Amino acid sequence: MHLPTFDVPDVPLATAPKPHQIAILTASDGGGHNGGIPNIIAQAMTNRNAYARLHGYHHQFINISSYDVSGAHAVWKKIPAIIDCFRLNPEVQWIWWLDLDAIIMNSDIDLTEYLLSPEAMDKVLEKDTDYVRGLRKLGLKTPKKYDLANIDLLVSNDLNGLNAGSFFIRRSAFTQILLRLWIDPLYMFQPWEGREQEVLAHLINSHDWIRSHVGWVKQKWINAYAFGGDDGWQWTKDCVVVHFAGCWVDGMDACKSRWNEFMGKADQKLRVDERGNPVVRGLQGVGNEHVDY
Repeated sequence: MHLPTFDVPDVPLATAPKPHQIAILTASDGGGHNGGIPNIIAQAMTNRNAYARLHGYHHQFINISSYDVSGAHAVWKKIPAIIDCFRLNPEVQWIWWLDLDAIIMNSDIDLTEYLLSPEAMDKVLEKDTDYVRGLRKLGLKTPKKYDLANIDLLVSNDLNGLNAGSFFIRRSAFTQILLRLWIDPLYMFQPWEGREQEVLAHLINSHDWIRSHVGWVKQKWINAYAFGGDDGWQWTKDCVVVHFAGCWVDGMDACKSRWNEFMGKADQKLRVDERGNPVVRGLQGVGNEHVDY
């Protein structure tokens, strides 16, 4: 498939990003499981728009139905969506990819102070920690000290390994290369059980030059789940987002109920009703979100 490209700075920017240099990316073709959650696109859009306005971030929606991945599963379309988000927003340095089945919960969290500044990153990155998949150690460790200027991808593990439902990726020459490797047909058309996220994990685990650009954080920091009892991955009030990955396995009614429960726990400024309307009307924000429908 033909992929467009995006501009990158001659020297990677290792400074803390300004609000207008951060974009939340939502992409969908309206398909997928989505747990039977009614009006999930409208609910997710309103929730993320409110958060973006409060902090001055971009929020980009991309309809991925126009992307041709030659018959591969639709999850692979996230890669051209990321490329297009960088291309459409040339000032953006960091993209937060966020699956549709996630709710931003905490309106007070500033992503630069929370994660993306060098100081925050150094504080939250997991250091000298085993690479694992499930309970199996892979014989690799995260660095004792990261080269923060070269960190271009921030990811986390769940119980099954890397989860690609919520991650941060930076505009850089490395990212250009990674995105093209990630969607190489040699990978895309192989029977990977975890599809695109298993391929990303494979690339990271297999190549030290890729690992040198990857920062690992605890799951709850960027990809908390709504269930379970492990402090490392279950949502608590200090988490920015809750992700309902795989909730459809428990049945549509359970998934819808869990979604509604957590939408009710979200900060009032971010809360949305089932029709996708904000609970707080007339919220005036300072954002310059860029939303394409």
